[in-house]
Amino acid sequence: MRMERQTRDEDVCILVRTDGQYHLERVALGLGKSRVFDGLIPADSVFQLEQMLNVDDLKQISQSQIKMELVGEDLDHVLLAVNRPNGWQSLNFPTGKSRKPFRNSVDPLVKWLERSMQQPHPLPPNTPTSRCMPPQEGSAQTSAEKAGLEGPTATSTTQAAKNPYLLRIVEDHYLADTTKTASGVWQQNINRKVERTCIILYQSGRYRMEKSRQEFNAPMRTEVHRDSINDTQSQELQQLLNAPDLVKLQHQTAAVGLTIKEGEAINLVIPRGTTTQKLSFASYFGVRTQEVGLRDNLHTGVDAELPIVKPLRNWLKTNIENKKTAVEKNAPSTTCIPSMQPE
Repeated sequence: MRMERQTRDEDVCILVRTDGQYHLERVALGLGKSRVFDGLIPADSVFQLEQMLNVDDLKQISQSQIKMELVGEDLDHVLLAVNRPNGWQSLNFPTGKSRKPFRNSVDPLVKWLERSMQQPHPLPPNTPTSRCMPPQEGSAQTSAEKAGLEGPTATSTTQAAKNPYLLRIVEDHYLADTTKTASGVWQQNINRKVERTCIILYQSGRYRMEKSRQEFNAPMRTEVHRDSINDTQSQELQQLLNAPDLVKLQHQTAAVGLTIKEGEAINLVIPRGTTTQKLSFASYFGVRTQEVGLRDNLHTGVDAELPIVKPLRNWLKTNIENKKTAVEKNAPSTTCIPSMQPE
């Protein structure tokens, strides 16, 4: 299995093999510090984990049953991918509230992850992180990438042979509230409003676009659009995707954990032959300072590499986002996770 949990303070992920070998990473948000662990889980602990993963209540959960949210009082995001005989079960719980209907089967796994964070086999401080993805080999890579991951630290990269895709992009724009404690310290952000646009475009020319919006203490609203691009547009897109600066780009923005007024996060996935290019960018505006007066300064942080993907983003806006297509009725949000079958 692969499991990841992100809170306001830390992002933790773990990859566990059937023989008990594990890889665990802990990232302190806002500090840029990562710790990496490898080791072997005792046989009795592996047996306990398998029992938790194989309870019927967990096996029967589907993503369509989980209430998707962009805004919540707390940040408690859990991603879970479990290897089943008939394929990978992939679950995305965006908030602690979204896990409540499934607490009997999911909470034991969350507690198991907390215990695993105490594993005593750290690797050297400069060990590179992998976000707990398996090695780049055969089915192992596909298995983790089928986890339906999206958000600030991971992206879904499943490539179905029957339905290959050209790109998947998720753009989040958020406004945040900050609160001041009695001691005068500004607390972490509470997202007040989040707007998300995601697009997945298949080699067939078909695409799916979702526009979601949620404000604090209000339900998420999502519009789903499906259509296709023509041959000329497809050729234009291929030229943009094959631009040398974009092909060679390797960019993963670490979560900054800053107290801000407004921000934007972009996750872009482009399959390229036997590999998958995964890029992420973050920008922020109106950083809250801790100086005298506790004022919002005018500092703006924008990824230096963001202009490289600007032509692609402009093409998507012109040819897909601004196109007047009908809204699909009663279509649930999938965050544009790749579909195994043509849409």
